[in-house]
Amino acid sequence: YGPAQDGGYYLVGVSSSAASSWKDLLSDSLITFSVATTLEQSLAVAERIAAKVHVLPERLSDVDEPPDLQHVAEVLGLTLQDLVNPQISVIIPTYNEAAVIENTLEMLMQRARNPERLEVVIVDAGSADGTAE
Repeated sequence: YGPAQDGGYYLVGVSSSAASSWKDLLSDSLITFSVATTLEQSLAVAERIAAKVHVLPERLSDVDEPPDLQHVAEVLGLTLQDLVNPQISVIIPTYNEAAVIENTLEMLMQRARNPERLEVVIVDAGSADGTAE
């Protein structure tokens, strides 16, 4: 959590295990948004479900409209292109996959929207069939 420049608050992320709890609590209207007590109410809900919360001291801009993305990119030290077209890392665990790994990689590169932004990491578990080569 943290304060937003427009007077509201933002939530950076929620773990998947806590997401359903938050969803249930939000549907029960325990948090009133766009009021001075939104953060206080949100922290009370987090305490109620025993969620770990860290309040960021920085006052960030909301990303409500497309022009807001440029500010976010600047704050993060990224270009707007990096923000809207992130690099994707694909990790492929392998063990004795020599017969299929080449086709798998070719298919991955053909289906990638932006193959130049794709990082492929192959993690071999000691294959005996030449997979690592």
